[in-house]
Amino acid sequence: MNFNKKFLLVFAIFLLSTVFLSGYESNYSFNSINNTINNSKLSKNSIVSVSIREIQSGKIVYQRDANLLLHPASTLKAFTTPVVLNVLGANYKLSTGIYKDNKGNIYLKLCGDPQLTAEDISKLLRTFKSKGYNAISGSLLIDDTAIDNIPWGVGWMWDDENNPYMPKYNAYNLNRNLITVKISPTLPNQKPKIVISPYYAVKIINNAVTLNKNSISAERKIWKNAETIYVEGKISSVTNKIIPVANPENFFKYQLTKAIKDNKIYFSGQYKKAKLPLNAILITEIPHNLLEEVKITNKNSDNLAAETLLKIAGGRYTAQAGSIENGLKAFNAFYNKLGVDTSEILIVDASGVSQNDLITANWMTNALTKLYKISNFAAYKSTLATPAEIGTLQNRLLNLKGRLFGKTGTNAGVSAITGYVTDKCGNTFAFSIIIQNFKDSSKPAKELEDAILQIFK
Repeated sequence: MNFNKKFLLVFAIFLLSTVFLSGYESNYSFNSINNTINNSKLSKNSIVSVSIREIQSGKIVYQRDANLLLHPASTLKAFTTPVVLNVLGANYKLSTGIYKDNKGNIYLKLCGDPQLTAEDISKLLRTFKSKGYNAISGSLLIDDTAIDNIPWGVGWMWDDENNPYMPKYNAYNLNRNLITVKISPTLPNQKPKIVISPYYAVKIINNAVTLNKNSISAERKIWKNAETIYVEGKISSVTNKIIPVANPENFFKYQLTKAIKDNKIYFSGQYKKAKLPLNAILITEIPHNLLEEVKITNKNSDNLAAETLLKIAGGRYTAQAGSIENGLKAFNAFYNKLGVDTSEILIVDASGVSQNDLITANWMTNALTKLYKISNFAAYKSTLATPAEIGTLQNRLLNLKGRLFGKTGTNAGVSAITGYVTDKCGNTFAFSIIIQNFKDSSKPAKELEDAILQIFK
């Protein structure tokens, strides 16, 4: 081949590679995002931070205020859950089990399973009895050492005590540590009927009245008595209020006692805490699949699950008790190994509830491009929310169904979304949008997020 032909061949390859590498740029006018943001009222008084990267090269194709440290809200779960999957493995089982040691002592081993229910406990005891255990001699020993007993994250707010999205959590997690207060009207000017489900021996102060209007509240007033529920206002139709329990351990033990009695297992002893011996033999267990629990965490934005799972992973990673400190050690090690510098951000919890969490949109898209190449990416991707499926994106971005997988976030004055989107040409991008410092409803912020992502329609 002569010089001219070689030159033309090399030049042709160069042109083709240039077109290929920049093809996604020619399909869009990313500057149109500026117009979308500038035309929004939020651009006048709020921060709108956006980062978009091409997934294979990691090249930033659009950014706006993308290096500002902002609150991620629940989009943080998109970055803590991969750590959980990496440390524990997608096939890991969260097990709550009953054991027996060589002295005949019975142990209940808890792991803090965020999806454990009262029905699970009843089923556990039914199976226990079916194996010939009609009685528990002496004390029932409970091993609650899997995770620590710190019930909330750093920077969580005291006035969220009644927020069902932020229940307290520990090794005794049960029914997501929530109860339903059912309030039913009776005769005019009379007190309504109140039923708690699942039943829990808690004091109720009923100051409500049955009238032809509905303005009813049910809450715990921690400045008075944390274990008392105050029902106040006026009621005309049946109303359900979901309230976090004040003490998950007390709630768990009440339901455990009920399950023992319902299954007619004789037990006259006490509950005592003890570490499960290494030689103890498993009698029966209730296992839940980790991957399914991570799906609930990300698709439904479950704060209790996010916090508990990272603590469990931290315990496994450090071979110590599960704690947020140990979970964050696993977090830092995981991302630093991927080449994503965690010293650039501040993370204090697993769910993004804390206003102390600080992160940048560019950090998020950088992490997403690295996560895209990990060996268990398919499992991780399956946990993210997607349009038209049950979860936080069920009614959003429907024209991107099957092409967008993400995690949403909402907190006071914060709305965010992050994840992956593939255009109609097959090019995949990592994106992060954080909108902060607005008041009132988050609806306009979410509408702006959706408008920005329409560039990929």
